[in-house]
Amino acid sequence: MTSYSVKRSIAASPEVIWELLTDAAVFPDWNPAVLGIEGSIAEGERIRLTSIVNPDREFKLNVSDVSPPRSMVWSDAMPLGLFKGTRTFSLTPQDDGATEFFMGGGVHGPHGRNDHKVDSRHDGLVQSVCRWPESSGRESWRLSFMIRDTVVAHLGESFTAYRDLAGSLPKEALDQKLSIPSNTIGAQFWCVVGARESYTRAIENGEWVGFSCSLSGEDVVVQSRVVEALERSEAEFDRVVTQSEQTESRDKLMLYLLEHEIQHQGQLLRFVYGLGYEFPDTWVQRWQL
Repeated sequence: MTSYSVKRSIAASPEVIWELLTDAAVFPDWNPAVLGIEGSIAEGERIRLTSIVNPDREFKLNVSDVSPPRSMVWSDAMPLGLFKGTRTFSLTPQDDGATEFFMGGGVHGPHGRNDHKVDSRHDGLVQSVCRWPESSGRESWRLSFMIRDTVVAHLGESFTAYRDLAGSLPKEALDQKLSIPSNTIGAQFWCVVGARESYTRAIENGEWVGFSCSLSGEDVVVQSRVVEALERSEAEFDRVVTQSEQTESRDKLMLYLLEHEIQHQGQLLRFVYGLGYEFPDTWVQRWQL
């Protein structure tokens, strides 16, 4: 048997959480491991679930033991005991008004070992529950998801734009200044990388822990090192955001990072224009250059 589980205290009532748990249309909003659910999540119904574990396969699950707004079970099975899988959801109200959310289960049989990857690493259970925001109502939760995902998406576009610009500039450009008092293009990238690394640490810790940058003064004039630092900081941000619990303070830190990235894009626009270099397509399209 292979088993898995995740538990978390959520600052919301069981009724609010239950409404989201039983709404098939919004299930992928909070669980990134689920691509879609068709059918009604109700007692005696059979739903069809598509997962990132196997996007080409549709899992047909029976919904049973439904006790609103406390618990339910999803199950799947094959003949002759080749496979049987269950997933249990339970909501337990706490004295402080929060709810203990539990999701777990297991698989039995020889096919379960090979065809159903259900531990937290593959199924995204931990990451899923970390996306639950602290809020009191369903619409607030959905709005929080939308805003956060929008910020993350714009950060992704910004990360791509910086990589493209750093890789497309002539190698000597990183050491160039404007004709008016200014720092260098390389120094601009130093600040971008440092802020990205520092805000990522802050997001992981849940609070600001200081500024530092992995790039040295010598590194900022070497194109390959700047590009590597941009790629490395992007990967680390993606890792931390995927694994960190969503909170208001973390959402604010991501918004501050996005503001910083856009601010330096504005400065780099002046540098590239002023020094007569060409912009990559991502910048031309983003800023209608």
